[in-house]
Amino acid sequence: MCQTCGNVLINHATPKGYDGFVNLHLHTAYSLLDGMSKPEDVIQKVASLKQTAVAITEHGNVFSAVKVHKLAKKENIKHIYGAEFYITDDRFVQDKTKKYYHLTVLAKNEQGRRNINKLASLGYLEGFYFKPRIDHELLERYKEGLIVMSGCMASEVQQALAGGKIGDGEIEITEANKELARGVVRKYRRIFGRDYYLEVQAHRDFRQQQLNRAIVDLAGKESIEYVATTDSHFVEEDDLELHGIFIQIGTNREAGETYQDTHIMDAGEVTKKLLGSMTYDEAEIAVRTSLVIADKCNVDLPLSEPIIPHVDIPEGFNDEIAYLKELINKGWARREIRKKKDVQKYKERLNYEFNSITKMGFEGYFLLVESYVNSVKRRGIARGSSGGSLIAYLLGITEIDPIPYGLYFERFIDVGALDLLESGQITRKELKIPDVDSDFGTSDRDKVVSDIIKKHGEDKFAAIGQFGYIWDKSAVKDVGRVLNIPFAVTNQMTQQMGDLTITYMREAGLFTHWFEEYPKLFEYAEKIAGLPKSFGVHPCGKIISIKEIDYYTAIASNDGTIVFQGDMDDTDDLGLVKVDILGLKSIDVIYDTLEMIGKDYDYINPDKLNFSDESILKLFREGRTDGVFQFESIGMKETLRQVYPDGIEDLGVCNALFRPASMKHIEHYAKRKKGLEKYSYLHPDLELVLKATKGIMTFQEQLIEIGWIAKMKNPDKIRKATGKKSMALMTECKAELYEGLGRRGWSEEQLETLWEVMIDFASYSFNKSHAMAYAIIAWQMAKLKHYHPVEFMTSLLNSKIGDIADISHYVSECKRMGIKVNVPDINGSQGKFTVKNNDIVFGLLAIRGIGEPTVTLIERLRNLYGKPFASFKSFYDFNVMINKDNEEAKEYWGEMYDATIPTFEMMPTDAIINLIKSGAFGIDKHNCLVEYAENTYVPLKWIPKKPIPSKSDFVKAGYPISDEQFADKLARRDVFNEFKYKDYLKKDAIRRQKHIDEFFEKYVGDAEFYEFDTMGAYLTVSPFDKYIKSIKDFYTYEDGTDKVLVVGTIIGKTVKKGSRGGQYAKIQILTPHGVVQSKAYSNAYSEYKHMLDKGSTVVILAKRNKDEAIISKMKTFQDWKTLIDRKYAKKLQDARKGNA
Repeated sequence: MCQTCGNVLINHATPKGYDGFVNLHLHTAYSLLDGMSKPEDVIQKVASLKQTAVAITEHGNVFSAVKVHKLAKKENIKHIYGAEFYITDDRFVQDKTKKYYHLTVLAKNEQGRRNINKLASLGYLEGFYFKPRIDHELLERYKEGLIVMSGCMASEVQQALAGGKIGDGEIEITEANKELARGVVRKYRRIFGRDYYLEVQAHRDFRQQQLNRAIVDLAGKESIEYVATTDSHFVEEDDLELHGIFIQIGTNREAGETYQDTHIMDAGEVTKKLLGSMTYDEAEIAVRTSLVIADKCNVDLPLSEPIIPHVDIPEGFNDEIAYLKELINKGWARREIRKKKDVQKYKERLNYEFNSITKMGFEGYFLLVESYVNSVKRRGIARGSSGGSLIAYLLGITEIDPIPYGLYFERFIDVGALDLLESGQITRKELKIPDVDSDFGTSDRDKVVSDIIKKHGEDKFAAIGQFGYIWDKSAVKDVGRVLNIPFAVTNQMTQQMGDLTITYMREAGLFTHWFEEYPKLFEYAEKIAGLPKSFGVHPCGKIISIKEIDYYTAIASNDGTIVFQGDMDDTDDLGLVKVDILGLKSIDVIYDTLEMIGKDYDYINPDKLNFSDESILKLFREGRTDGVFQFESIGMKETLRQVYPDGIEDLGVCNALFRPASMKHIEHYAKRKKGLEKYSYLHPDLELVLKATKGIMTFQEQLIEIGWIAKMKNPDKIRKATGKKSMALMTECKAELYEGLGRRGWSEEQLETLWEVMIDFASYSFNKSHAMAYAIIAWQMAKLKHYHPVEFMTSLLNSKIGDIADISHYVSECKRMGIKVNVPDINGSQGKFTVKNNDIVFGLLAIRGIGEPTVTLIERLRNLYGKPFASFKSFYDFNVMINKDNEEAKEYWGEMYDATIPTFEMMPTDAIINLIKSGAFGIDKHNCLVEYAENTYVPLKWIPKKPIPSKSDFVKAGYPISDEQFADKLARRDVFNEFKYKDYLKKDAIRRQKHIDEFFEKYVGDAEFYEFDTMGAYLTVSPFDKYIKSIKDFYTYEDGTDKVLVVGTIIGKTVKKGSRGGQYAKIQILTPHGVVQSKAYSNAYSEYKHMLDKGSTVVILAKRNKDEAIISKMKTFQDWKTLIDRKYAKKLQDARKGNA
């Protein structure tokens, strides 16, 4: 009999022809590094078993909920909303000894769904300690609409039955343990009544069988229903071996968990597995109860068409469309479009975009973005595909005119979806909101976020989550490692794979010999590839909603940032609007420079820039692009020298081709541009498409153009198909493309060749809107660097405060440019770098150990002192004198000395030391340090003896005294104190010297290194000055020169894994002539890695390979200096002998 409904036949809720079981405890791969099932595989399996519903219960989160719900609806399967929570006694207690347990929770209704969201959110916001934990207080507070099942072997009930000792060994279920479990069960039954179920699990594990028996007995005694679950972590039984490999990749197993039989089962298999400890009737009741619970649960997620938050529309406008028209008209006038020679082209494009936007219902989105983008001054040009929208340009959302650069609206908005919408093939729920990526200065970015929160509400704004995935190449390496396949083998495979997926290789018949030789490797790696492994925060994506975020799903916290428990695809499915807001330091550099030179944005307005300026082009051609956005790496500088750009289009091409998969084309582009390499077009149709890029497919927009030529319904589909390597989509596109081009006379051979080129291109394809926008930002910065070098470098240095390596690099660049950077000055330096007499003054905040509080204190001391400090002593003495805790402060402040006077702290020791060493108090650094050492000494307190000393006092102290002196008591005490004072002075002198010695040992060293130690740069003196004649500029050597001497201090180091498994290091060395990029390959790295710490001063013998020094031999600077000094001394000695 069904204990819930009383049905004698126990056939509750079983539709004819469907399986009589529902999996109510199931983990997908979004139970990170524990579950291994992809959501689509789960739904496919459930459908194949003819099961009517499935519950997804991730560990403490609802990461997969939207994905599963959407997939389940397509298959007409009920998705039961749930989670397996970590529950503890007090979520605020962070104690490793305090155990948390697993608890399975399902939502009966909408209130239950909202409450699961609350619990999953608060687990992260309030209870996170290794895991996101809730407690019983929270569970009871948010109990409405919930069904609770007791859980697995890691649950409170099962741990109680086993005495809290479930590990990998045997368990003993005692009467005392049963009583303890009974107490736990009664506690939950009191809260949840008939919505609390005891859970038995269909596992053959002998411990689980013992526990199942005890749970069924307990259920009978307490009159509580029990239900069967599988605690599924993978789909098929055969996946157990793979799961064993998977958890070795990311070990996340807890004591008390078993993975045997944790696959998705049907009613017959569950029943069979339960019979090890239960009768057939008991097992069947457990199975049928799953249907009872499934029937209780009816929840729909709020999947929706785009829900765009409204902006305030001024009076006089009937709707958002009318207001959008007004803003477009104003932009048309402001941008002076009517003066363009091809104004008709602009009109046609505007009408096309406007019709598409309004038919899709996206007018509100454009108004929303316009409202925050134009609310601040410091913002970028564009990022991503939004540069392809003329309307975005007219609204001031972007600063790039798409028409002259051939940028396409279709790359920004999927216009092809409009035809599908109008034909009824898709609904508005399937429309994807366009994505405008906006760059701001760092402070203005914070202001934009603050304004959005203020306008829409803090509970309606969150960062979008982002999953890290195990991709195909790492899956091959990870599985290969566990299967003991040599790293050299898997590494060779991954190098040849490029960006190809294992699925695509298998379906396309590529690398078949690998699949034949290592079948298990590729079978397992293919299954693991694409599984999520971590959860974090999207770097700039945010969502704005019209309801509280936790209405839609749960939230989490990551370093104080509120994060949506899902990714961008989930936000799209829920109809939530994404805004992409990135703080970019390069924007601050641009605007700081403009302010310093007294110019406004019009000075660098892309519409007015001269992209034929030979001075700026020369800067790019010579690779003098340090500090220029996207163009300052070694490889990019070499690319610029190769390509020899003639304008902004060439810079866009450099941006697009300078990436791993496309670098092979850079040399060909450069040669073709210079007429050194002939090329032809596969078909005359391609000349118009590829002419600007010298016959090389470079931009994604070129795929769209080819689609247009073929008269495809949705030309952008080619980009999507080839980019995603989706065989189904590619097959569909291929047929349409071949048909369209075939009508234009393309041969089968030409079509096949084109298709191969397009597949290869997909591995490196780049968005032209993005490439051109970033090229223009680079041009703006290059203009400022060339025409206003001092102001530009000052702004650049300010943007790098806090990064000593970058400060070193750019101070070195200043030296190369002939710009003097002066040491800081205690009387004049500001927190940031400043310009004085066309020199740069070092900023106090860029000195090690100096923060905002110290700079504020220095400024307050200056203001109060009223005149320049003449010396370190005058500064330090004044700081001491006005310190409120000092007695001298009372004399200084006089009647003002009370609780209301400002507090002047003493400056921290490290701050004073670094100010002295940096030169802020002048060049006499040694004497300043000695003076500070003496000033910081606290002498012993002199305590004279007050009682009259006895004879024994003199004897003990060893002080001599005559009988006559001893007879006079006062004289006796004076004699004693005289001797005692002399001892005091000796002890104090010893103690004082010890203090000074320890001070010198800690703080005083080689004065030649003081500037580097405190500022990361050598401004006035360096250890290399004496040897400068022996140290040539690395960049004066010809490329390929062997035995190049590089002398300097290491300011940066990155260690990487080489192709053969060994390690190599990329090293930045600050030399007297500038920063040299160096590389130590595995042999050199292995031999010299003990010398390669940051701050080490070294001498290397290297080969110049383009702009890199390839290390062959290495010494410490001290060893080299000793050798040079000896040679110099011998040479001098020989010279003297010769003269003699």
